[in-house]
Amino acid sequence: MRFLIEQSSLIEHSSGALGNQIQNRLMESNIILEAFGNAKTVRNDNSSRFGKYIKLKYDSDHKIVGASTSTFLLEKSRLINVEQNERNYHIFYQLLAGLDQPTREKFQLTTVDAYNMLSSGSCTSISEVDDADEFNLTLAALHTLGIEESDEIKSFLSALLHLGNATTSPNPDDDSRPLDVQFGASSLEFVASLFGVEALLLKNVINQRIQTSGRGSTTSIPLNSTQTIANVSALIKYGFGNLFNW
Repeated sequence: MRFLIEQSSLIEHSSGALGNQIQNRLMESNIILEAFGNAKTVRNDNSSRFGKYIKLKYDSDHKIVGASTSTFLLEKSRLINVEQNERNYHIFYQLLAGLDQPTREKFQLTTVDAYNMLSSGSCTSISEVDDADEFNLTLAALHTLGIEESDEIKSFLSALLHLGNATTSPNPDDDSRPLDVQFGASSLEFVASLFGVEALLLKNVINQRIQTSGRGSTTSIPLNSTQTIANVSALIKYGFGNLFNW
């Protein structure tokens, strides 16, 4: 890629400023993709768990004028089940290591070991890798690419971590009503606020199935514990997948 950009600069008979800008942005985008799409496996501390295709764009004079990256086959199952001696995606560990204390308290975050999504593989760190430093590099890369929604991203990732700690219990007041859902020490209302939605909407998404009963009407059916946790897992994978694609 560097060779192609250099050749484009020679054709341009200039300093190659545009080519350098494209190269820098591609390099920075790679930092972001690795943070959100790479993870430690037993064979590789920085294993890519997705595919990508980079396209350089030329004009009619054979000069590079842009680039695009397409991704595919993100391993969403890793979000729920992490094998022994492996980690989930780097960004979660970076988040917990890199946030300052006020922000951690704002999102009600504690330590890596407190989250099922991160601790189930019994491996929460990588030798010679400082997750806090990596987080700063990721934030800088987001800024370079003009992505200014870093606060929203932090909030969204925090919500996913809380979702991963979901447990259920019968409603003490009415057995016919949906199960109560807890997320460790955090309430459903708080997790919903991290997503920016109403608490009732979040509860309905994970705790009820909507069934069409004809004539344009619908019926909400309470789910049992197993079904509710399955819905939570599906929401985690769906949410992170959409964030990654965005």
